[in-house]
Amino acid sequence: MAKKTYNPKNANSILKYGELLLGRSLRELHPEAVIPSGKGGLGQAVEKFHYGYKPNSDAEPDFKEAGLELKCTPLKELKKDKSMAAKERLVLNIINYIEEAKETFETSSFWKKNKLLLLMFYLHEANVDSVDMVFKLIRNWKFPKDDLKIIKDDWNFIHTKILHGQAHELTEGDTLYLAACMKGSKAKENMRDQPGTNERAQQRAYSLKTGYMNKIILDSFLDEEINHQLNITPFTFAPGNKFKRIG
Repeated sequence: MAKKTYNPKNANSILKYGELLLGRSLRELHPEAVIPSGKGGLGQAVEKFHYGYKPNSDAEPDFKEAGLELKCTPLKELKKDKSMAAKERLVLNIINYIEEAKETFETSSFWKKNKLLLLMFYLHEANVDSVDMVFKLIRNWKFPKDDLKIIKDDWNFIHTKILHGQAHELTEGDTLYLAACMKGSKAKENMRDQPGTNERAQQRAYSLKTGYMNKIILDSFLDEEINHQLNITPFTFAPGNKFKRIG
């Protein structure tokens, strides 16, 4: 397990410690690392072996005192032009329809847990163990003002559906940046109660859409401070919010 050499109360200190993984795989720094099975395994391993704390599913952010939630998320390389983009949406926390109906945006489970994100992007490669996948971009992400307005609108749309007992009608196409994505199968154990109706709804989680993840990547590579800080000069941009590797 990693020896703690960061301040868990300080988001910048946590980020700097995370940047030790830039250009490396988890195994390179932590040969003892083991990836749990299932979705989110790499993130859990980073929490345990790099940051030295026990992964959990609390409603609070991972680094509670810093208000910072850690998320590992994959990049993909496109065959056509070797450009890279977000491989998938970023799944956040499960939505408890009954409890979320009582909240405002500012008190919602989404905002409490995901107000500030530590995003760790790694390159996904077929037939490569997760523990050997290389981290390409690591940054803290606070939603910009213009993005936050759209995300609030998205949350309000989801919340209104929940309030009216229509959580079973939610789809990812309803919103722009923040979505309520299906989580798990339609099996009985993955169905949840919702307010005002006996009809149960498919379990869903808040998520940031793939297009928004590409927006974050583009912002990162356009930000001179981050670009310099991360020493990512081997990259340039390809059309469509993707970035392309030179050499």
